[in-house]
Formats: sequence, C-alpha cells, structure tokens
Amino acid sequence: MLSSIKSLSSALLLSAFVVVASVSSAAAQDASWRVSKSSGEVWIDAPGAQSVALSADTALSPGASVRTGANGRVLLMRGAETIMISPNSVMQIPAAKSGNGGLTTVLQRSGSLLFDVEKQNVRHFEVSTPYLAAVVKGTQFRVTVDEAGSRVEVLRGQVQVTDYKSGQRALVNPSQTAAVSLRGTPGLALSGSGPMSPIELGSPQAPPVPPATMPPVTRSAAATAQELPQQRTASAPAAAATRWSQPDRGGDASWDDGLLGWLGDKLGMGRQRKVEDNMTIVAIPLAVGLTVFVGAIAVRRRRNKPQDPRDRA
Repeated sequence: MLSSIKSLSSALLLSAFVVVASVSSAAAQDASWRVSKSSGEVWIDAPGAQSVALSADTALSPGASVRTGANGRVLLMRGAETIMISPNSVMQIPAAKSGNGGLTTVLQRSGSLLFDVEKQNVRHFEVSTPYLAAVVKGTQFRVTVDEAGSRVEVLRGQVQVTDYKSGQRALVNPSQTAAVSLRGTPGLALSGSGPMSPIELGSPQAPPVPPATMPPVTRSAAATAQELPQQRTASAPAAAATRWSQPDRGGDASWDDGLLGWLGDKLGMGRQRKVEDNMTIVAIPLAVGLTVFVGAIAVRRRRNKPQDPRDRA
C-alpha cells in the first residue's frame, strides 16, 4: 500500500514537472520576436557577430538589432503582438534585465515603426527613442524618429509619452499625436482631435539610446566614371560663356587664335582681354605703317614732279 502511494506521488510529480517544463518552453518561445515577413534590404546585427541578411522565421536574440534599407520592410511577431518596421529604420531588442517586472522594451533609433500591443491590466510595453518614451498597457500606435525629432501617433487605446529632455509627460488618446521637436519650442507638443490630456511636469532624464547615424555613401569607380563625362559637359557651357562673353566679332569662331591672339601673347595679354584692348594692339602698328606708307608716297611724288624752268635758270 505504501509503495503504491509512493509510486503514484512520483508519477504526479513527474507529470507536473513535464507540464511546467512545457509551459516554460512555450513561454520562452513566445517571448522571442520572430520574423513573420520581410522584403527588400533588411539586416540583423547580433552582438559579437557580423551583420547578416534577415530571413523568414528568424528569432531575434536579446541585444539584436534590425536595420532596413530604402526598400526594406519587416513584420515581427511575438504571440498576438506585432511590430511593422518601415524602410530606413533601426530598432533593437535590448538585452534582458532582471527586475524589470515583465516590461518589454524596444529601442528605436530611427525610422518609423507600427506597434500592435496586446492589452493587459498594467503598462507592460515601452518604446524608447533618443528623444521620448512611449509606455502602454495595450494599444496600436506608430513611433517615428527622424532629423526633426520624434513623434507618437495613437491609433487605438492610450499611450503615455514622456519627453526625456524636459521631463514632461502626457496621456495621448486615439487620433492624437505627441511630438518632441529638435527645432522651435522645446518640450512635449500635443495635436489631433478630441480633448487633450494635461501635460504634467517630471524630472529630465538621459535617453537610453542615441540616434542612428547613417553610414557614408561610398561612390564606386563606375559611378565616378559615369559622372566625369557629365561634369565635362556641364563645364563646357561655362567655358564657352567665358570665352564668348565678348561682343560678336562677325568673323570666324577661331578669330581669337589668329593675329590678335598672337599679338596679345607677344605683349603679355591673354585672350580674356576685351575687344577694345585687342583693337588697340592692332591699331598702333597699323597707324605707324600707314604713316610710313603715306610719307613714302609723298617723297616719291616729290622726286617725280617735273622741275620748273625758272628753277633751272
């Protein structure tokens, strides 16, 4: 009898262990964000590993980040929750921390992300950007980070938004937007339809994530070679305008390379001199030559003129 009770107890303990292990395994799998769909240029950066292309059903380990290119899109899923990552975005799943009370945190450095969070009785989901934080119990909202600042657009439910720099916070309702601008008036700004919640004062705090910096664009040799003819073509009209900025001479286009150009080079004057200067260069020797020519004709006529008989006498 005693042995039967011990055997039954052992069987119950083993069954309970199997059930707990199965639930823990399912919870662990459910806690990981997985790639449901992806298209275009998408990369995953894992801690201590090189950046690799993202593929379907890839699980994001803690500390991993996802980057999308100009045409990249990713849909992440974790149970009933989803994150839609738009092009030119950078987001990260931070390393798990003890004592966070079951809070899920997503670090968004740039771009636009659409969140659909399962509703719970407590605030369990947070999105941190370089400028503001959004904490929710369960809702659908979009967070955008760009060169102008950051904003949160609420589509369903409510989102508590906090400005890191000023410490201001407000509860944002559906069809409303909370924004933090890097230019203009500092602090949290609310807009949209319906009654606005009051903006409360809080303590400033440092953001947990810096803004993303885009890598410099490397110009390939082929692109540079293609641009060279265009640069030459673009510079040709400018050179022509410089050369032909003088009045029309009414002659051949190579007129500058003729006598005037030669005289200008000999006298240390470039081709960019005005027409009046070039005409002066020609006029001086022509005037001298004409004077000599007229004097020579006058002397010859005087020699050939018949003498008066009276002069002979």
